[in-house]
Amino acid sequence: ALYLLIETGFFRRGRKVVVAVLLLFCLMPQLSHAQSSLSLDDAVSMALQRHPEIRQAQLQLAAVEARVKQAWDLGETQIGYERGQINYLLVDRNFTIFQPLGTPLQMAATHKYRRMEVDLEKNRLAELQNRLVREVRDAWLQVAWLQARDQLLAEQIAHYARFDTMVQRR
Repeated sequence: ALYLLIETGFFRRGRKVVVAVLLLFCLMPQLSHAQSSLSLDDAVSMALQRHPEIRQAQLQLAAVEARVKQAWDLGETQIGYERGQINYLLVDRNFTIFQPLGTPLQMAATHKYRRMEVDLEKNRLAELQNRLVREVRDAWLQVAWLQARDQLLAEQIAHYARFDTMVQRR
């Protein structure tokens, strides 16, 4: 249908604006209906699931929680072998095994420090989630207010149109 309108020359200078406005008003109810079908709770849950900063904070929290277990690690075991160090007719062999044990107080302090890091990351995640919920709620309420205002304006235009027709009849 649009092709036929273009071919017949319907879109001239004066009619382009009218047709654009009509197309805009034809599409507006569909766009507003698509936006109003999303509830506030759905928008908040969708934002919490899909926001990249939330995902990054969750991964950071998982990494910090994994480091808590490393506080009690003893360290790497070192194994060494030496052969022929002494100038002697027989070949000497020397095997060594070294395991650093660390100090229990240092391990306890490291564990406590890492638990505090976990608490800090949990607080950062909670703060980020609260900020995101507030921003989504503000945006959703603003869209709802604009839709209500648009509906009210449409009703007023209809009232003024009826009033105009009544005035023209008299």
